[in-house]
Amino acid sequence: MILKINGEVPRNKPDKKIVEVSLCDIESALSASHGGANSIELCSNLHDGGITPSYGLIQNTVKLLDTSLVRIHVLIRPRAGDFVYTVNEFETLISDIHSAELAGAQGIVTGVLTSDNRVDMARMARIRAACGHMQLTFHRAFDLLSDWEEGLEAVISTGCERVLTSGQALSAETGQGRLSALVKRAAGRVLIIAGAGITERNVQRLITASHVDGVHVASSVRVSVSTPSITHRHVGDASRQPQARMGPASGPDDTMKWTEISQEKVQWFKDKAVSAWDSM
Repeated sequence: MILKINGEVPRNKPDKKIVEVSLCDIESALSASHGGANSIELCSNLHDGGITPSYGLIQNTVKLLDTSLVRIHVLIRPRAGDFVYTVNEFETLISDIHSAELAGAQGIVTGVLTSDNRVDMARMARIRAACGHMQLTFHRAFDLLSDWEEGLEAVISTGCERVLTSGQALSAETGQGRLSALVKRAAGRVLIIAGAGITERNVQRLITASHVDGVHVASSVRVSVSTPSITHRHVGDASRQPQARMGPASGPDDTMKWTEISQEKVQWFKDKAVSAWDSM
């Protein structure tokens, strides 16, 4: 049961300045936390922009991290593609919010649009109610809105605490003018978090130019990892057959490759971001 104060559900207060890392595995979550990130967006399948992660990943991330220092936000997205959902997809989305809360998540990251690229107010109201005390972030579906000013007011009216956006551009760096306008129009009513193409090389310029409340990073704080893959198996002395592969492999030695978060890169990125905010 969720306790209410003066008839309202108490919510987790947003962080003042946010350094958020998007990731999809437990070791990366630990690295991001040790590197000083104060917010994590948990998801799976980053290659498609991220979809809802497993209950187990959420639960174990909450268990292993100090959630007084790093907030755990969970991406709730039932599939890749657009953000106009069928009835069944939307009910799945709502169920996943409840599951994330049970697993201990502190925030939900999601967004639902209408077919004419406006905020779906009715569905966002249901999402806000389902989130209870958890923070709610309207994700980069915002960048598809037909009218950003109308959209910002709609997002605020639905009770979102945060908006993740590139400023409706291909990257936050090219969208920094719109990001600055969003910060001014929001006027503290919602936190504006910049995301898309942010690196340690441009984060300081971006913060100084736009005054965003937070920065969201993914690929630029990742490093490549590889392990040898056994490419053949022997059956007696007579046959030598290719072994089945789990996902893509590359390289002349057929090594299996993936990427994970680097603690050192997160620390470097965070230090540059904090330096920019401190100088404002």
